[in-house]
Amino acid sequence: MEENEESFQQLDLGIKEPRKNKYYKIKGKIDKKRIQIENRKLFNDPLVWAFITIGIILILQQIRSILISYDTLPTYIEVFRYKLTIDEQLAHKQFINIYPTISILSLVISFIFVILFYNKERNFTKMLIISSLLCIIAQSIILVEILH
Repeated sequence: MEENEESFQQLDLGIKEPRKNKYYKIKGKIDKKRIQIENRKLFNDPLVWAFITIGIILILQQIRSILISYDTLPTYIEVFRYKLTIDEQLAHKQFINIYPTISILSLVISFIFVILFYNKERNFTKMLIISSLLCIIAQSIILVEILH
């Protein structure tokens, strides 16, 4: 049995490309350039840089504080402050690592959403940056209060 190879050729009917297609191609290229320029604006925004630097500095401070005072901590410390009884508030000292973990997750997840939505919703991203920064500051204050 022989296999017949069929070659398909596009018919040349003399139909011109519609002007709308050319317009949409040019518009698509312009939109890509505009998005690239707006992404550069993201990294030039002082609020974004303040969020990144202050967040990283506070997280490093949290980790440093834990490393310095971990050996001197009692076996059980008051980690869960929202519980009613003291027995429920106490936890093993290894649970102190939850504070930098929450801060790191807050920083990373917020930064991902800032990158995704900066071009579309700037007010949303600025509110997200401020709330995440407040979360990291609160985690640092609670940790300092527990350790000292």
